[in-house]
Amino acid sequence: MANIDLSVNLGGLKLKNPLVVTASDATRTVWQLEEAEKHGASAVILKAISIDPAALRSKPRFHVKNNSIFGFGGSKRLTSDDCEALIKEAKKTVKIPLGVNIIYSSPDNIDIYKEIASRMQDAGADFIEMNFFPATMKKPEGEHIPDLIYDGIKAVKEITKVPVMTKMTPEGFDAAEAAHAMESAGSDAIHAIDAVPGSPMIDIHNQGKLVMEGTKNSVLWLSGEYLRPIAQANVITIAKAVKIPVLGTGGLMNWNHAIEMLMFGATATGLCTNVMIHGFEVLRKIEEQIKEFMNQSGFERIDDFRGLALKSMRTYSTDVEIVPVVAQVDTDTCNGCGLCVKPGHCGLQYRAIKIVEEKAEVDQAQCLGCGTCFYVCPVNAISMV
Repeated sequence: MANIDLSVNLGGLKLKNPLVVTASDATRTVWQLEEAEKHGASAVILKAISIDPAALRSKPRFHVKNNSIFGFGGSKRLTSDDCEALIKEAKKTVKIPLGVNIIYSSPDNIDIYKEIASRMQDAGADFIEMNFFPATMKKPEGEHIPDLIYDGIKAVKEITKVPVMTKMTPEGFDAAEAAHAMESAGSDAIHAIDAVPGSPMIDIHNQGKLVMEGTKNSVLWLSGEYLRPIAQANVITIAKAVKIPVLGTGGLMNWNHAIEMLMFGATATGLCTNVMIHGFEVLRKIEEQIKEFMNQSGFERIDDFRGLALKSMRTYSTDVEIVPVVAQVDTDTCNGCGLCVKPGHCGLQYRAIKIVEEKAEVDQAQCLGCGTCFYVCPVNAISMV
């Protein structure tokens, strides 16, 4: 693997690999930043800066299950003073790029965001991330969110010399439209996505109370593995819409997920929930497995396979080109389990598959060619021909 090069350029940030630890409760102290670097992170984005006093008093509460976080009951943000001190202290020992995350709440506060960005840059921040999270944005009546995004980025870009990245979760607005606004305003890269609203887990046998220790209530929040398909879909949309690089984040729990994100058009990948649950050690493991994949596949650079899957993506079902196929059963392999006759949409006028003498039998004239039976067959007795 001597020729494998994992380096990427994320909007002017030259990174040794595509693994970035993104803003969370795992990036709020110097020891965490040192651990991230030690285990292979190419950059770290510090815990978000907020100017909302309520966001500065809380402590984190999560419900973790199935490599995901369902809801949270608090998450202490950093003040600009906290973040400035953290950067200055971390810069004494940490060599990888450090970015700051500034939560955008209102266009009324643009001058405050400019002042914060300037201070963080002077303290040693290597890049600025403007976080446009719909749940925290106070949109004036009649204002268009992409316009607010444009104005916010444009203002910060005017006073910074370091790269400016824009983080978003498309909630209530079009991802492609927002991405165009970010690019037009001068954003050097787009970070997609933040966590999305998701229901917390409840105990249906205990009056619907939260299944979360240490809190009486929760906000709607979902991160981790359940988020991945949503995150990847947004990365695809953004990568097809703009030319600037994309940092793809959301539910990346192993090297396969990272490769998928890169093939969907991301320039680099962000890890958050994975590190929060499994620790910084996952970074080195993912890095080594990406190298092994590239070696086996004959890829020398990330750009050799970045975006490969984009050409297969379509926005509307009517744009999809389908190939005529029908199901075919290998009766020697079929065990007659009957799972293939369960799908409720099978057949044109009547069900295309039935069990005859303990074997599946296909009426190919009735087969839709959807492939459902192929995927549910536990013994691989069905093929699509």
